[in-house]
Amino acid sequence: MMNNCYEPDREETIDKILCNRCKHRRKGITCDAFPDGIPTEIIRSGEHFLPVDGDHGIVFEEKAVIGKSITDYSKRIYR
Repeated sequence: MMNNCYEPDREETIDKILCNRCKHRRKGITCDAFPDGIPTEIIRSGEHFLPVDGDHGIVFEEKAVIGKSITDYSKRIYR
């Protein structure tokens, strides 16, 4: 199980993570899958499409954004 919660370093900000596109995102660095804090491994990998230990069976689901796709978003933040 992943247990280290994300803490941004000088190079990263919470605005650049895939989690911002997820319909399960909550305030801060939490979500429905990880209410106590999204693990660093999930944030840095940008992947949570398959279940992992501790996610309560909840995985990434893109929230509805008119005219944008996950591919467009990924190209913008992961240049």
